[in-house]
Amino acid sequence: MQQHNEEVCILLGVWGEKFIHDFFQFSLASLLAPGNIPALAKQYKTRFVFLTRASDIDKFKSHSAYFLLQQHCPIEFIAINDLIIPNNYSTTLTLAYDRAIRQTKAAMLNTYFVFLTADFIFADNAFIGLMRYMEQGYSGIQTGNFQVVEEEISLFLLEKINKQTHVLQLDARELLCESMKHLHPVTVTSSIDQQIVNN
Repeated sequence: MQQHNEEVCILLGVWGEKFIHDFFQFSLASLLAPGNIPALAKQYKTRFVFLTRASDIDKFKSHSAYFLLQQHCPIEFIAINDLIIPNNYSTTLTLAYDRAIRQTKAAMLNTYFVFLTADFIFADNAFIGLMRYMEQGYSGIQTGNFQVVEEEISLFLLEKINKQTHVLQLDARELLCESMKHLHPVTVTSSIDQQIVNN
């Protein structure tokens, strides 16, 4: 039984075989940690919406991890073929998110939208932390993130994924400590206390 009247709509814009693969391998594995989507779906009516190319939909539906996500919430697809601008990922995402929100019509006023990208990695209980603010009635919640070098941190993440459940359950401090060892140059150049180069 749901405890809250508000609905939650998780939006993810992702297309192309590599990015879909990376999402299922790492990001979704972290979203399936007990304190993330499973906890959210117990408290709120939750749905997961993929914003993608029509030709990619079968790639999602044929992936074994797709069915793990489906156990927690309904999954929907919105085609964005006409919105994809080559080499302009951020504009495509903005237009795709806008399309998804508008399709909810009047229900948007009673919906929390969670905006994701395919390479986000979440510590366990990240969504429990999010719900603390939702329960206080905040209408907008912003979180920070930073980039790491995928090739350097992939092995660490793969070793932490439970092979039976496909869940990546990481303590926040453990994930942060490992991430700090593999900061992406974009993140380094955006740090005010370094003297290497300016972004």
